[in-house]
Amino acid sequence: PHALAWTRRVLGLGEAFNWPCALRVTANMLPPEDRGLANGIFTSGSAMGAFLAPFIITPLAQAFGWRTAFFVIGALGAFWVLLWWMATRDPDALRRIGTDDYGPEERARPSLVAEITKMLRHPGFWLLLLVACTINPCTYVIADWIPKYMHDQRGFGLVSAGLISAPIFLGTDVGNIGGGGLVKYLTSRGWSLRRARGTVVGIASLLVLPAAGASYTDSPYLCVALLVIAMTALAAIGANYLAALQDISFASVGLVAGFLGAFGNVVGATVNPFIGQYVDRTGHYHLVFVVLALFPLIGMSALLAFDAIVVRRRLRQQTGEKEPYRADSP
Repeated sequence: PHALAWTRRVLGLGEAFNWPCALRVTANMLPPEDRGLANGIFTSGSAMGAFLAPFIITPLAQAFGWRTAFFVIGALGAFWVLLWWMATRDPDALRRIGTDDYGPEERARPSLVAEITKMLRHPGFWLLLLVACTINPCTYVIADWIPKYMHDQRGFGLVSAGLISAPIFLGTDVGNIGGGGLVKYLTSRGWSLRRARGTVVGIASLLVLPAAGASYTDSPYLCVALLVIAMTALAAIGANYLAALQDISFASVGLVAGFLGAFGNVVGATVNPFIGQYVDRTGHYHLVFVVLALFPLIGMSALLAFDAIVVRRRLRQQTGEKEPYRADSP
């Protein structure tokens, strides 16, 4: 058990590199209005993996044992790392044509201390930290607790509880791609990035609200439908949140993503024990779903405020007005 636990910890450490590295690539390749869709596409891979995993791992484990299933999945990951290295080893090949739009300061590589200082001085960082701390835990609650909820509260068997939750992961894919794609569509129709992103995030936040009643409905299928809609909307917010964090600093995208992701994961890990204690004490999930429905409104407000700050900074740069703080911008 101890060896397995440490193996899981190392796996989690390796997984954490995905988002900062992927965001660095999409920032290099694409302009701001395209990043939401690109981030949604690569993020949808994790949801698709969660959906496909039972259909791959279960037969392997039954036929050859669980150790073989671990080995096969790990080998596939190692093969993917090799492909990734071959595709990204030439930074010039990933630099988008419009990178020249960024000045020398944005493309420069300052020291780590200077990068962290600049990041922490950017008020947008703290707003996006609030987004991470409100959206990430909601996503984890649905992904981690719903199979148990369907088993304990709705009377489904272990296998059935897992299968009935599968549409939730498909909803994540739809939200990831749809949330970014809709922003891309609206900007192509002449909308400003701020207006397009604010509209998409605002609609998505409203779509999460009905999840507050998921535990009150008598129908387990209506409950799942509400949670599918909520997860789809949360994923749409998440795709645009990832695009927004790329607006803080072009030169330090990976660093910003790492800090924000770490804070969001810490909050998610901290919330889980309290959820368990609440369910054990009350025997239901009512308050869990209410908080799940309301938290995205906080994240939406913070994201709208962030976009307002970015726009104000751009206007100051265009007019030559002195800024009260300095930070990179796209």
